[in-house]
Amino acid sequence: MSPASVSVVTICRDGIRDARRLVRSVQEQVVDVPVEIVVVDDGSEEPVADVLRDLGGPAEVQVVRREGGGNRAAARNAGAAVAGGDLLVLVDADQEAPPGWLQDHVRWHRAVPGILLNGHRRHRSPADGTAWRPEVRERVTAVYSHNYARIAAAWYLQFSCNLSLSADAYRALGGFDDDYRGWGLEDTDLGYRAHRAGLAIAHSTRAWTWDHHHVVRFDPDRVREWQRNRAVFLVKHPEPEAQAVRLVENYPQRTDVPRGHAWLDSFLAMDRHVRALRDTAPLASPRTTLTVLDAADAAHARAEIARGAEVRVVDAVAGSGLDVDAFRAGPSVEYVPLGPQGDAWRS
Repeated sequence: MSPASVSVVTICRDGIRDARRLVRSVQEQVVDVPVEIVVVDDGSEEPVADVLRDLGGPAEVQVVRREGGGNRAAARNAGAAVAGGDLLVLVDADQEAPPGWLQDHVRWHRAVPGILLNGHRRHRSPADGTAWRPEVRERVTAVYSHNYARIAAAWYLQFSCNLSLSADAYRALGGFDDDYRGWGLEDTDLGYRAHRAGLAIAHSTRAWTWDHHHVVRFDPDRVREWQRNRAVFLVKHPEPEAQAVRLVENYPQRTDVPRGHAWLDSFLAMDRHVRALRDTAPLASPRTTLTVLDAADAAHARAEIARGAEVRVVDAVAGSGLDVDAFRAGPSVEYVPLGPQGDAWRS
């Protein structure tokens, strides 16, 4: 079903400056369906309701207050419970949405019903607002391309900082599991259950957000939180595919390569294992690369995809829709954005 309305759901705990920036950016979205914003105040010392409601804009802002708080999964569920939109877009309060972000979430759900859609983040430098670096999942797409249909364990790559699915699907899944406390794996758990329920895991290169204040922590408290939540996940999901999570080294101990490379190696091992469990053939390397620079190139690429060709599509045409075509084609097509297409909403 094509979404007729959207609820943007975020959670906030003592980050009023971040929440203001996010809400303002959502109010500035260029989108062709009605939008509401649901902010869950997850036990902030200073309630945020009045500050956020006074920002103004076309979208109604609803604030839900949770006393005590401090549970990300429960907070998101509280927001989803009062959301009225057909499509739920989950986003963290420390994100900032470029103007076309929400429309791209809508575009994908119109084109491919029954998906769990991921948008990646761009980590902005606090010292220089114009400098940024890619996030960790870009390591994976550098190997497989941005077509998540090529990734057997794509369900592991769910980050609830920028994620969307239909409200009906969210409720059917039961939302997030609030047995996960502290940091990590509540979104992996949702992704795995969505996969088991038949939702396809997709990624849009144009539905990205700016990420502010991102810090990768390796301190003992953070590691313990992640290890505890992984243990919870492994108990809840005894299936062999879910147990493959054991192969992922979120806090790698290797010293021969940088941590990011070690994490990627461990994820690739997990993905190969999942592929073997499914008795799926290894990914084929595309025989042809199609560079899409204009409408004629786009039409040719679309025809090649439709006839089942194994191709790599390098797409520089914003709005070509070839990202969706590649995803529908499955693992036989690589999709790589280029130039304006990959950076369509930068300005």
